[in-house]
Amino acid sequence: MLVLSNPPPHHDRVTQTLPAPAATAPRLTESRKAAVAAAVTVVLWSSAFVAIRDVGHTLSAAPLALIRLAVASLALTVLVVATRGRRVVPVRLSRRTLGLIAACGVLWLAGYTVALNAGEQHVDAGTAALLVNVAPLLIAFGAGLFLGEGFPRALIAGSLVALGGVAVISLGSTGDRDWLGVALCLLAAVLYTAGALIRRSCCASPTG
Repeated sequence: MLVLSNPPPHHDRVTQTLPAPAATAPRLTESRKAAVAAAVTVVLWSSAFVAIRDVGHTLSAAPLALIRLAVASLALTVLVVATRGRRVVPVRLSRRTLGLIAACGVLWLAGYTVALNAGEQHVDAGTAALLVNVAPLLIAFGAGLFLGEGFPRALIAGSLVALGGVAVISLGSTGDRDWLGVALCLLAAVLYTAGALIRRSCCASPTG
């Protein structure tokens, strides 16, 4: 007797093509963010000397400093409001730190700005940039002496190279120069150095 069995049912195979994952924009690494921030800082920093020299013929040193700080305050206020609640860790500042912050504001934001503005009324922008950029060297030596950060060779070499580059650029400037302007720009460099060292001290120990 021949028994015929039904063939097994045929199951159709259903294939589904999954959509390709959407391409995401590459995220900036910390090193790239630092490079971008450094580039923007250099551009803004260098253009400030030219702008101060140009506007200095219209405004005196103190009113120009007030306008600069007002614009900076507005920009920082917008930034703080925009990032409110994100990556903000409340820190209880000590009285010593508050005093250092006040000193930094007087020496750097007020004293440095007024001295530089006044100095650029007597010297050209290239000379002012050369004199004020003595500050990174002073900061490097000051941090080694007073903050115990030592004297890394790479930092000193980089500061000398940067100062040499500014010197080369300033050789092509042909503006007026006098000793009062030179003294004011050097004073601005010293005030900038003092403010930067005080700020570094505040960041190192805000509660102490």
